[in-house]
Amino acid sequence: MRKIALTAVALLVLTGCATTAPDVVPEEPTAPIDTADTMAFCEKFVDSLSDYASFLGDISTADINESVYKIQLSRMEAMEEVAPADAQGMLEQYADPIYQIKEVVEAGGGELTINTNAYKTANVELIAYCADAGYSGS
Repeated sequence: MRKIALTAVALLVLTGCATTAPDVVPEEPTAPIDTADTMAFCEKFVDSLSDYASFLGDISTADINESVYKIQLSRMEAMEEVAPADAQGMLEQYADPIYQIKEVVEAGGGELTINTNAYKTANVELIAYCADAGYSGS
């Protein structure tokens, strides 16, 4: 009889604990990242890194090479076409120097003073973005 009473008390305690525990509400899943778009963007971004940096360095010491400028502008526009929404702000800052150059070219020339601080920051942020997304190069 004693065993039955202990078992009954244990069941009541366990049942009581189970009924007083707060309900666990599962979290809503976040929207999945479109991995294909992110990888396509990161591939274009990484492919442009050294050439774009060299181009920006070259313009600070010489005239704009029209053919190189057109290639860099085309690459930037291609990146913008595939950039995921969460990378667009960073890409805008990264692209700012090429669009400053574009304004001068379309005006037929003029003085060009490029502020590359936002570009440099965005460059680091985009590298981290692609690394976090799992991009490792091809």
